[in-house]
Amino acid sequence: MSPRSLALIASVAANVALIVAFSALYMSQRETVGAGFAAVRSPVSMQRVAPMRMQPMRASHRYAPRAMYNGRMHIAASNEEVFEKVKDIVSEQLSIEKEKVSETSTFADLGADSLDTVEIVMAIEEAFGVEVPEDAAAEMSNLKEAVDYIVSKA
Repeated sequence: MSPRSLALIASVAANVALIVAFSALYMSQRETVGAGFAAVRSPVSMQRVAPMRMQPMRASHRYAPRAMYNGRMHIAASNEEVFEKVKDIVSEQLSIEKEKVSETSTFADLGADSLDTVEIVMAIEEAFGVEVPEDAAAEMSNLKEAVDYIVSKA
């Protein structure tokens, strides 16, 4: 089994553990607060307390401001700067020379299999602070389209 496969399995296991932990935490809070106006009383005033309700997030509050993305690309980056960063990511993930990566290259042209492609997309999401849905990733036929997508979403 390759080191990449082991790393991916470890990452999936860690994510599952986090989901289980947060689910347990959520359930314990839900049991404490209860549904509707439960008989949960404040220790100070002994009044009834309404359950916690999550407010839906507005689109403007879904992501942290760009200044908080430590080490990530600046929002006003040009296509060339974004392409250079994507080029670095692709060459690192596929262990190839940067000179082999061009704007017209596809992941398949560069020798990436489906797992490599997923890892590259995840690295791009991390580096630029954007979310790339599966359908958008599948529609990208070359790296230029990926760069254009990143610039449009950043």
